[in-house]
Amino acid sequence: MFKTNIKLVSQKEVAEVLGTSVAVLNTLRSRGTIDIPYYKIGRKVAYNMADVQKWLEEKGRRTCRRKSTR
Repeated sequence: MFKTNIKLVSQKEVAEVLGTSVAVLNTLRSRGTIDIPYYKIGRKVAYNMADVQKWLEEKGRRTCRRKSTR
């Protein structure tokens, strides 16, 4: 079954949301450091904005649960 709420965005848009560069985003994706689902369309990479937002929410929850080391 296909998702009906797909809004594909470019790597540049995702990099801006994450506060990084496209080059760093590519490196993180290729190393498996960042696990946001993506689509390959020809030679281009695109992300579903809903997946990016979900990833950010989950990452935020994990960050908030850590104890401060100060």
